[in-house]
Amino acid sequence: MASTHNSKLGALHNFVEKGIELGEKLGSTQMEIIIQNGFNRAVELKNNSIQGAQQQSTSGIGVRAYINNKLGIASATMINDDTVEEIVKTAVKLAKLAPEDSDFSSLPGVSTRKPTLVKNLFDIKIAEMDPSMMIETANTMVNGALNRDERANTHGRVTSNFTEFVVANSLGIVADERYTTFSAFSSVSIPVASDNVGFGYDFNVCRMLDDSYDYYKLGHKSADKAIKLLGAKVAPTGELPVLFDERSTSNTLESIVGNGVDGFAVMSKTSYFSDKIGENVGIDGLKVWDDPHVNNGMGARAFDAEGVPTTKISLIENGVLKSFVTDSYTANKLGVDNTGSAGRGGIASKPKPSLSQFQIDAGTDSKDAMLADLKEGIYMEEGIGPSRGSPNISAQINRGFYVKDGEIQYPLKNTMLASDVFSVLKGIESLSRELKVEFGSQSPMMLVDKMTVSGK
Repeated sequence: MASTHNSKLGALHNFVEKGIELGEKLGSTQMEIIIQNGFNRAVELKNNSIQGAQQQSTSGIGVRAYINNKLGIASATMINDDTVEEIVKTAVKLAKLAPEDSDFSSLPGVSTRKPTLVKNLFDIKIAEMDPSMMIETANTMVNGALNRDERANTHGRVTSNFTEFVVANSLGIVADERYTTFSAFSSVSIPVASDNVGFGYDFNVCRMLDDSYDYYKLGHKSADKAIKLLGAKVAPTGELPVLFDERSTSNTLESIVGNGVDGFAVMSKTSYFSDKIGENVGIDGLKVWDDPHVNNGMGARAFDAEGVPTTKISLIENGVLKSFVTDSYTANKLGVDNTGSAGRGGIASKPKPSLSQFQIDAGTDSKDAMLADLKEGIYMEEGIGPSRGSPNISAQINRGFYVKDGEIQYPLKNTMLASDVFSVLKGIESLSRELKVEFGSQSPMMLVDKMTVSGK
């Protein structure tokens, strides 16, 4: 595996320019091209041993060609002059054969909003990382877990990623960005008996390498979490308050709010927030927003997937729903501003709105007191959320604990939690004043007054 970073950003711009020009000559009324250069490297861990290392190219080209409101999409994984020409011709040909899309108005034009400089999204040390460092990181996690408990069996993955892309369209948008990501995930099982196995995991992700981060401690912590799940029991059935730790608060509220404010779901009338702008959807003290401009943030970005400058978006302010997140397609259909929130599942896919870097404001309570004052309830170390298109929440507890008189009594198994998004948002009893800040996001602990617990 080569370890030398090779940027092709200049060449990508040339390919995009030629492709747009060709598309217009072939009769496309509007065209968008995205070209990406990059790779993923991964080291796999299984049963405390390195199972292998691999590298996969993520390079490719994707073209959206419109003829009026008829769309053709084509893509390829190779990038050269012949491929660009072939893919542009294919997309235009498909557009001529496609049905009309009455919801399409236009690709985005050049925005009056100036892009924000977001720092520390690219680290040359990650782009040029030797795979031996990734293997060393994986072995360090295993040693940390075994130090905590010699029965620890670690599975996991260490990855490094480099991505650079150019996106442009025939209306004048041209944008480019470079990213790197380094991640480590440690999952530990500790088997005591067939019906008593503890599972624990921990992870770290970053845009820039932090030489001070302790991956030995990460492995140690994942084993410690596995030990905490030994001796799991079924919870009593009933309605109980639920206390979410910081990560599970972030995951839960991001799922609830993200599904609700998705402009495509709103446009499709499948969002439970569709008609709620300006209305109270949560408690007065709830404030959440999307901030893609956090330096070093894992979801941070200066431009969205269509090349539109991103912006900080107030989603819920003192319990009041303030905004949806949109891309050009949904903004035009809904008649609202484009928030620059287009995401893309791959270069061959149509963009859709998505959150970038979800943030939750602090509350006023001490997190220690929140647990100490819990007479009976559930303590959660994992997030839950609704199924897409439904406000209902039903989830099995995989990492939760029964609490009595402010003390964790035992871990849970074969237990379900149920509620709905509005009951959760309006049932928030307290938020901690302490915040956990990691990966570019911030979150407090959250106490929900009651949820349905299905156990014994």
